[in-house]
Amino acid sequence: MSRREIQRGFLHYSEKYRPNLCRRRVVVAVGDCGCTGGIFGASYASCGRVSNVIPVDVAVPGCPPTPLAIMQGILTAIRSRKA
Repeated sequence: MSRREIQRGFLHYSEKYRPNLCRRRVVVAVGDCGCTGGIFGASYASCGRVSNVIPVDVAVPGCPPTPLAIMQGILTAIRSRKA
């Protein structure tokens, strides 16, 4: 689950460790920064939204999103993986 925009320094680790993760994973982008890049967008230190770097199953918008919205997003992602 990501609640921030992806920073460029993280890209090296993302590319290095992503193949080692288990096959069944769910990615939920939480909040406006995770979903759209937020107010910073794609700046020199940021790659913007999470889906620019890794595939996102569900995006939960809001700044900050309510706990109920986060839980609904997680459950939606889990249900979509089972189907």
